[in-house]
Amino acid sequence: MNEWLKIEEAAQILRVNPTTLRIWAREGKIKARKYGRCWRIHRSVVEAA
Repeated sequence: MNEWLKIEEAAQILRVNPTTLRIWAREGKIKARKYGRCWRIHRSVVEAA
């Protein structure tokens, strides 16, 4: 099971717009990592929200 989710997958689970989630990640409001051009969010962060 993949522990890291793409922004689109996490946004679908959290029911927010992917653009909003990218902004939150960039501003540090949600814990995320950037791999190349793609943001990834750990599944535990999404489940805790």
